[in-house]
Amino acid sequence: MEKIRWGVLGTGWIVNKAGQGILSSDNGVWLGAAGREPGRGQALAEKYGVPRAYDSYKELLADPEIDAVYIALLNHLHREWAVKACEAGKHVLLEKPFALNAVEASAIAEAAGRNGVRVREAFIWPFYPGIGEILQRLEQGAVGEWVRFRGHFSFRAFEDSTRWHRDWGGGALYDIGCYLVHWARSFTREEPQAAEAVWTIDERHGVDRRFCGTLHFAGGRTAQFDAALDMPHGSSFELLGTEGRLSAAFKAGRRSCGSSAVSAKRSIYGRRTGSRLSGGRRKPSPRRCFECGPER
Repeated sequence: MEKIRWGVLGTGWIVNKAGQGILSSDNGVWLGAAGREPGRGQALAEKYGVPRAYDSYKELLADPEIDAVYIALLNHLHREWAVKACEAGKHVLLEKPFALNAVEASAIAEAAGRNGVRVREAFIWPFYPGIGEILQRLEQGAVGEWVRFRGHFSFRAFEDSTRWHRDWGGGALYDIGCYLVHWARSFTREEPQAAEAVWTIDERHGVDRRFCGTLHFAGGRTAQFDAALDMPHGSSFELLGTEGRLSAAFKAGRRSCGSSAVSAKRSIYGRRTGSRLSGGRRKPSPRRCFECGPER
């Protein structure tokens, strides 16, 4: 089987997880790494045994043997380098959030279309244990017609985290609110017609440290959620329908090696299921991780 030859743009903490995913994948090989400064790519390549290191992102994109790139850069750099990667003929796996606004997202999508390449946002949650079962149960009508979605995501960001930098696309909505929006759209399998939100701006950093939003769907159905960068860790959602209720919670735990692992617990109540279905925590693979440390 011919493997996808990956190049990685960025050398921050998230690459330590995603890079291991590439190394352990069956259909990919990590061929090259590049940092924003000369030497950073070399250090990352030596750490993981990557064959090629580049002194710049541009140099990596110019390598004709790179098939696809994983872009693990700060949020405000996503549009620029995703578009450049598309123009270089590379497929793109782009760290979340995909972009900072609709104009940037459209620019990336248009560049991919013009150059015949694929772009995907790098959400890991669809691959957590239990997610496939949840989707299957919803397809089978476990909650009937959905009516309300509710979600929450929070953790305490370190003071030196890039999440607090306004010019870099920081804030609760961009960093973890994107998960809530993605969950709402994925589990309802519908697109909202309108959106509204309120937020609490951090006086020191000028970004939203907490926010609460509502997505409005056809038929008066809504998705309501909140996120925070200054509260204890919590990650969960609930989908209420005409025939039942589905809830799922994710728990981050520390591994003995120092990295974080995610386990999921889900419950479904409803007349169509006949009883309560609950699933306990499962041991995740090394590629199913969540970490809230300093990054990028």
